[in-house]
Amino acid sequence: RKISSVKIRCYEYPNPKDVFGKKVIIYGAGMVGQDFYAQFSLYKDCNIIAWIDRAYSSFNLEYCEICPTEVLNSLEYDAIVIAVSNGNLAEEIINILLQMGVDKNKLVWKPPVYAISLGS
Repeated sequence: RKISSVKIRCYEYPNPKDVFGKKVIIYGAGMVGQDFYAQFSLYKDCNIIAWIDRAYSSFNLEYCEICPTEVLNSLEYDAIVIAVSNGNLAEEIINILLQMGVDKNKLVWKPPVYAISLGS
C-alpha cells in the first residue's frame, strides 16, 4: 500500500485579486513559490503562464515545469509575482530582472502571509 505525502500550504499571497485577469509568471520555486502556485491554481481568473527560478534545474515537481529566467524574453505577460518571503532577496531578484530589461511596473512583491489552517 502506497501512502502519498500531503502538503499543507503555509504561505498565501495576500491579495490574489491582484493577479485576476492577468497573464502571470511566478518567480521562485521554493516553499513560498510552491504555495503561491497552489493558491493561484485554485482561481479560474488567474492565468499562470510560467514558473521560473534561477535554480530551475534543482526542482523536480510532478505537477509543473520550472523554467529558467531566460524564457522571459519569449513570453507575453502582465505580471511577475516574486514568490519569496525575504525582502532583501526580493530586492535582489527585482534588480536582476530589471537588468534583464523587465518593466518595473510588471514586478510584484508582497510579503506572503504565513497562514496555516488545520481545519475548524
